[in-house]
Amino acid sequence: MVGIGPMRRSLETLASELGLQSDRMEFLNERDEMDLVYREADLMVMTSEWEGTPNALLEAMAHGVPVVATCVGGIPEILGCGRGLLTEPRDERGIAAAVIQLIESSDLRQDLGRRGRDYVTRVHSLDALQSQLLETYQKVLCQ
Repeated sequence: MVGIGPMRRSLETLASELGLQSDRMEFLNERDEMDLVYREADLMVMTSEWEGTPNALLEAMAHGVPVVATCVGGIPEILGCGRGLLTEPRDERGIAAAVIQLIESSDLRQDLGRRGRDYVTRVHSLDALQSQLLETYQKVLCQ
């Protein structure tokens, strides 16, 4: 878990009570450079109640990290077509079930990670954005 917030202490206490030792779950402070964090992550869980197009989600996917996220804002479009697991906001049981599903299936983690990375490369990479922008300019200039 990365970041510092008002729930940090209670989450650390809960993790300890659940037996999630540091070799299974690590609490990190805020990071300017997330590359190493994503390379070490087994999965990402985004429990937002509202979002636009979350960069953290795209960054995780670009690193091949499988994602569980809530069905808000632009997230369903990003994770559609089997690129991640979606749950309803505030559905703790649904989120837990999706996380357990990923923990129990390395094949699913690998498949979602690959699909997510391919999607970000195809749609959200600098090359893809450059192509989309050039195409838009060409359409405007031809009118």
